[in-house]
Order: sequence, then structure tokens, then C-alpha cells
Amino acid sequence: MRVLRTCLFIAALLVWPFVSIYLAGQHLSMYVRIDAWATLGRVYQIWGFGTVAILAGWTLFHQKNTIPFIIGAMLVNVFCIIAFAADDFTTFVIATKAYMSGANPYIIAGQPMPFPPIILYVYAGLHSVALWTMQWAQLDMQPEGTDWCIVFFLTSVWQWAAVWGLALLTIQYSKLLKLPLWTAFIVIFASCPTWSVIRFDQPTATVTCCILGAILLADRYDWLKGIIAAMGTLLKVYPVVLIWPWILRRRWNAIGFFAVALVVVGLIEWQLYHGWLWLAEWHFITTDPSIRNGVVETWNNNTSGIATQLLMLAHANPLTLKISLWSIKAIILAWFVWRFFKRRKWSPDWLGDLTDALAVPLLLSPDMWEHSFMFAIPVWLYWLHLQLQRGKSAFWPLVVFVLIFALPVVQWFPWGYTRWIGVIIGMIVSEPGRWFKYCG
Repeated sequence: MRVLRTCLFIAALLVWPFVSIYLAGQHLSMYVRIDAWATLGRVYQIWGFGTVAILAGWTLFHQKNTIPFIIGAMLVNVFCIIAFAADDFTTFVIATKAYMSGANPYIIAGQPMPFPPIILYVYAGLHSVALWTMQWAQLDMQPEGTDWCIVFFLTSVWQWAAVWGLALLTIQYSKLLKLPLWTAFIVIFASCPTWSVIRFDQPTATVTCCILGAILLADRYDWLKGIIAAMGTLLKVYPVVLIWPWILRRRWNAIGFFAVALVVVGLIEWQLYHGWLWLAEWHFITTDPSIRNGVVETWNNNTSGIATQLLMLAHANPLTLKISLWSIKAIILAWFVWRFFKRRKWSPDWLGDLTDALAVPLLLSPDMWEHSFMFAIPVWLYWLHLQLQRGKSAFWPLVVFVLIFALPVVQWFPWGYTRWIGVIIGMIVSEPGRWFKYCG
């Protein structure tokens, strides 16, 4: 009976967005609609009302723990109030339209598209679903753009589910680390990266769910770990770092299923779409200067950006700049290797190796925006756990929390690099061994 109720709850959450579109269509048929966003607003209202009611029913009759309901209901209201088409959604739409018309979405003037082709396949599929749903709901195509407003609504529903799921997974991870519940709440909700993900309609929450899901799954589900990590990697390459701790723990099944899942999906995409989009993306990544050299803008929180800004202030020539950037990255990699061998000496800890594997890309990635630091959630939780385990105060982890999560974005050098600085401090404080005696 419990399994049946859970299945009914999940089915209700899946079906209700489409019922919301139908009810909005029936209601709006009595009015003259002046713009597509008026339609979207009504759909959100109906969806939000029904979703909170479903969550409340599930909590009352099935789930004694009220925390999932509280988080889910709060996020529903957030999405219903602040939902609007973000810049990245507009980029996805423009690129998807180009792809659907047979053009190359990676060479659209003025609209860089540094995302894998699977994003375009998903949006094209959602557009087909939106057209079918509008026909079923008797919702006409006027005003222009109503179809893409429905696509935006469907992606928002998925984003709500991803952030909600991430919050629940973060709670489970904090329990694994024996941390108090408030740590999970603040790292999700007092967090600039979380609200940036919602604001820019980024898939980062989904990818972070894949990472935490792969970490929390029991070892007997290695096959599922590999598949989940592969699905996240298809959206953003970040989950590939999970291979390192899997190698250390000899989780060969997880690695095997990870590789098989990537190859299978890749072959399917190649067969269906002839692989040209992957080649177009590769050409974009290898030729676009903002990706190859690291974006210089202050709100792109990467090592290349901050080093470039500092060297430009020193009037360094291009060769010096390039040598310096590669030297800094080599030092960071050497630091990672040194930490690994030092951890082997003092106290081998696979969670420590995992955390380092997740932290180093935050410093090395050529494209780190504020929403990208949602990947730092499991990293910061482990740093806090390690500090408390050592009998130290939480002072430095809280400083790191403020730098990475709490501070809003300031697009003004050098204040745009607080997140990068926070990662550096966190790695210093979590240094393996006993030499760092003054960390709290």
C-alpha cells in the first residue's frame, strides 16, 4: 500500500502540469489574450495551487516527516512569484529554433551556446510536447510565442523538482556526515548559486542531484551510480570527476556502466542526428576565445579570469599571460596530487578524495559562473564535517560559506571572485595532516 501511494503521488506530480495547461486553456478561452506571458501566469497559478495541495495530501496520508512538504511548498511559491524567461532560456530557444530549422546553433551571432547538444534535443522534444498539450487544451497559438511560454513552464516544473530533490539529497548527505539539519538548509536556501540556477534556468541543479545521488547510493547499486553520473555528464561534464574516487575504491562496475551509458547515448544521438551537432560544439569550444582562454569578465569566477585581470593590471604581454595561466593551473593540479598522497599517509578517507575531486574543477574549469558553485554543496558540507571532527570551531567553514554561497554577485573586479577565494580557503583549512594548527 505504501508503494502504491508513493507511485500515485509521483504520477500526480507528473500529470498535474499538463492538467494545469488544460484548465488554463479552458479558462482563458473566455478572454482576449494580449500577450503570451499572461497565459503563462495563469498556468503557473493553477499549477502552484494544485502542486501544494498534492504535497499536502502526500504528507498528511503517507509521510509523517513534514520537511519535504515545507521545502516543496516554499519552492513552488518562489517559482510562481519570480518565474520569468531568463537570458539562458532565451539562448536555448534561439539555438533550438536554429537546430530545428537545420542551421548550426553554435554559430548564432551574438548568442554563444556553450552547452552540449542534448540540451537542444530536450528543448525540441519539449516544444513538440507543448504543441500537443496546447492542442489538447484547446489553447491556440495566438498571441505569438505561446508555444515557447509553455516550454518555459515545463522546464520550470522540472527545475522545481530538481531543486526540491537536491534539497532532500543534501539533507541525506548532511545526515551521512552527522551534521545538524540547519547546515543543509542554509547551503541550499541562503545560497546565491541556488537562486542563480532558478534565475538563469540552468541544468546545474539536475547535475548536482546526479552527483549526490551517485554518492549516496549503496555500493550494491554500482550500476545505477554509473548510469546516473553518465546522465549528469551529458548535461555538464562535471560529474566525470566521480571516476577518480571510484578508481580508488575499485568500483569497476560503476565505471563500466558509466562508460557504457555514455557510449550508448552517444551512439543513439549520432545515429539519429548524424553527430554533426557534437562536431559543431567541439569546434565552438576549441575556437571560442572565451572558452579556450577563460572568460575575463569579473562575474566569471574562474582561475583564468582572476589571473588575467591581475596580469592585465600589471600590463603583462600575451606570452607572459599564457605561461602564467598554465603555471597556475599546474600548481593547482600539483597541490591536488600532494593532498592525495598526504591523505594516504595520515588518514585515508574516500570522502576526502571525493571532495578534492569535486573541489579542484571549481578552480580549473574555464567557465565558472555563480550558479556553477552549486557543485560546491557537497564540498562545503564535508569541509564543515572535517573541521568539527577535528574538534575545531566552525569559524572557517562559515567564512567559506559566506564567500561561496551567501554573498550575492557583484560584477566589479575584484569582488566577483569571492567564490574562487572561498574554495582556496576551504582547501587550505581541510588540508590533510596536522600542520594547519590555527584553523579554528
